[in-house]
Amino acid sequence: MRFRQPLIAALTASLAILAGTTTARAAQPLGFLDGTDGQAVWGWAWDAENPGSPAEVQLVILHADSGLPAASQTIIADQYRADLKQYGGGCHSFAFSPAANQLPEGSYTVRAFCGGIPLSGIFYWQGGSSAITYSPAPASSANAADTSETPVAFLGVFRTTAYCSCRRCSGRWGRITSSGAVATARHTAAVDPRVIPYGTRLMIDGVVYTAEDEGSGVIGNHIDIYCDTHAEAAAYGLQQKEVYLVY
Repeated sequence: MRFRQPLIAALTASLAILAGTTTARAAQPLGFLDGTDGQAVWGWAWDAENPGSPAEVQLVILHADSGLPAASQTIIADQYRADLKQYGGGCHSFAFSPAANQLPEGSYTVRAFCGGIPLSGIFYWQGGSSAITYSPAPASSANAADTSETPVAFLGVFRTTAYCSCRRCSGRWGRITSSGAVATARHTAAVDPRVIPYGTRLMIDGVVYTAEDEGSGVIGNHIDIYCDTHAEAAAYGLQQKEVYLVY
């Protein structure tokens, strides 16, 4: 059963934590995997710890079903882009063309990493063809985020579960969250406000959620995702998910 705390006190603590975590995130590499013409993908990367040097980017092709690596290649982000001049002159872009005949037919995802940190953006590639498409979530997702235009920062891998408005999950509170908002599927997430402040926008599997609830069992790096029905919540189970901060 979820518990409630005074909203003002929770927000005060959350703002203090947010101020403390901003500096910690500042040194992380920045960048996006942000474009494709159907055959090549391109993006940019900038390492704040080595601002004067081109960043090293690892492009990884993963099996879509298992998430296991199928191929990888390391490239240098040293090409010029005028829109990147704010990052030490602008020579921070890269391009990559996966060879369609080097992998068996199948579904793959293309990801980029810099300094071990995932860059924003996911591309989907049908092996055996040259059809690369950009979509951070299934097309049917009404709340899917376009990460080519939405700045995000990697927060880490979190324990994720799901809940609904039934009495078993939410007690007498139903859909009314601890922040006062009405819980909505594919939007509301319950968090530990000592770790993630209320109002924070979080991207999980390409869907953007808003932290607007909390729970007695949601402690530390744990996020509880709101679902329309208890059957959906139960089917979700316990999953480990990459979580991104959306500014």
